[in-house]
Amino acid sequence: MVLVNFCRAQDTGTLKIVVTDREGFVIPHATVHVGGAREGDLITNAHGVALARRLTTGDRKIGVSARGFAPKEIPAVTVVADKTTVVEVTLEEKYAEFPIRTYDTLQASAYSTFLNFVHEPALCQGTAPAQTESYRFIWLPAFADKIFMKVHVAHDGPAILRVIVLSGGDHWRHIKSDNTRALLPDERATLSTTLADIGFWNLPARVEFKDPYHIILDGTDWAIEGVKNGTCHAVSRYASPLTGVFSEYFLGAVAKVKPYDKVF
Repeated sequence: MVLVNFCRAQDTGTLKIVVTDREGFVIPHATVHVGGAREGDLITNAHGVALARRLTTGDRKIGVSARGFAPKEIPAVTVVADKTTVVEVTLEEKYAEFPIRTYDTLQASAYSTFLNFVHEPALCQGTAPAQTESYRFIWLPAFADKIFMKVHVAHDGPAILRVIVLSGGDHWRHIKSDNTRALLPDERATLSTTLADIGFWNLPARVEFKDPYHIILDGTDWAIEGVKNGTCHAVSRYASPLTGVFSEYFLGAVAKVKPYDKVF
């Protein structure tokens, strides 16, 4: 009888915390603190989700914070035994602390040197064909290999991926590898889901800090171009909170590339 009571006392459940902004777009790399969680502070993935597992039943306090957003606290969320409880948390932007200026388009010459070297046209130049779906990814870290990805999605056919890796550092004018293959179904799903979850088609093309004294010494410069339904949209960022998402999901999960090391 004592053993049975002990087991019941250890009944556990899971909290699934989903973090979004007020527009409904997910917030990756948000910090989630769940009172009593064994893992300590959690970090949301590219889909804005953090899982707190093996929580004993009862009420738990949840705190969520992310760069550029006001922190939020939920005083009590009930953990139910043998159940995953979904907790949706909406964060509000803190524009006063992080004043930024956004732009709808990129500069015409953006990434032209790099694209010329890999024999690719400029971003979003010309008319986007109505029946074409394709994506291009540019990854330019300060002190590591530069990477170019291109995905062409055929209608009712395979999605073809091309990955070019160039030598790292300042002397990057050497192609280390150039490979083309068809995406696996799970890789294609990861690509589509991650683009949707970061709200790619609604992201501003370019973001700049208004504060002239806001200086970032080193970071990763990257860009994504998407062509779909006759529309072309290109987004670039430098030292962005989304950089980790780009690295883990687009490069790691889809292209099977270690962005700061080598192809594996």
